[in-house]
Amino acid sequence: MSLTTAHSVVAPSSNAKLIAGTIIIAYALISIVPLLWIFATSFKTPPDSIAYPPKIVFQPSIEGYCNLFTTRTRQTPEYINSLGPATGFCDETVRKRNMVIAGPSNFLPRFVNSLIIAFGSTFCAVFLGTLSAYGFSRFKVPLADDLLFFILSTRFMPPIAVAIPIYLMYRELGLSDTALGMILLYTAVNVSLAVWLLKGFIEEIPREYEEAAMIDGYAAAGVLAHRAAAGHDRHRRDRDLLPDLCLERIRVRRSADLRHGADRAALHPDHHRRGRPGLAGGGGRHNHLPGADPRLHHPAPQATLARHHLRRGAQMSTIQTAKRKSRWPVWARRGLMENIATAIIAIGFLMLFQSFALSLYTYSFITMLAGTVMFIIVSKFPE
Repeated sequence: MSLTTAHSVVAPSSNAKLIAGTIIIAYALISIVPLLWIFATSFKTPPDSIAYPPKIVFQPSIEGYCNLFTTRTRQTPEYINSLGPATGFCDETVRKRNMVIAGPSNFLPRFVNSLIIAFGSTFCAVFLGTLSAYGFSRFKVPLADDLLFFILSTRFMPPIAVAIPIYLMYRELGLSDTALGMILLYTAVNVSLAVWLLKGFIEEIPREYEEAAMIDGYAAAGVLAHRAAAGHDRHRRDRDLLPDLCLERIRVRRSADLRHGADRAALHPDHHRRGRPGLAGGGGRHNHLPGADPRLHHPAPQATLARHHLRRGAQMSTIQTAKRKSRWPVWARRGLMENIATAIIAIGFLMLFQSFALSLYTYSFITMLAGTVMFIIVSKFPE
């Protein structure tokens, strides 16, 4: 008698895991090979680095790092012989090529400039993207979908199309060859991607957490900073407390309803005495609180009433949908037109990245812009 074990149809099988692991390892090896080749090339001599076919086995040398951190000038053999003995490996290496070291290179200052520009633009893009994504996620913004798509469509623009206008603008503003100019430019390019990524992160945070923070006295900016500083541990702890928070919210709401019914009975006693039996303050036989609706005390009538309204609402929406038939042409419906607009944008991308015709590259931006505008317009069409 063989025993069979339960197996989930959703969980991957052992063969699927093996295939997926093999694909991931192969992709990782293929991706890391160029990086390893660059690292190995840094230890090659200039002739070996440009040799064809490429040399896999070579004599290691740090001449490349000497060239990176020093500035060299070519001199005559007589001048080199007139100098004293070499003071180090780099000096000895460059003298073999009839050159001398004139001083340190500008690599370190340029590397520091790159760090300042990279961190500055990243901070500005994340900061502005967080504010924008929070507004789109938590507030009712008119035409929010269109604005989000327009923000993303700025990534479609070829950089060469705006190179000359930006150069002229920077020359007039005095931002050419400055770190501030590069930070502003990279921020403008990357803020659209930051908005879309951060919007998804913010929408994963339940609104109840922010409402609780506002009750504690935080403003909107304080709520955002409070949630950002909470960290992963607090997110896990809040997630564990979510059922208790929901239950407490239901209790508070029910208590408020009871209090509201009692207040109405106290303010209008005559009105509630003349009310219909079974309603708040009416002369029903099942009233347990003065001025309170008996349905607030019994969960079964509440559930029955809720199901009744849900069923009636679904029936009414079905009837209204059946009555309201769209006269919009079938060929101009939103689904088909959005597919056409997406195809136009894809054609624009192909025109941008192809290397056969310069005229196609020239009109690639106009094609993508036309597809983007068309997508925004047809997104308002009926289904």
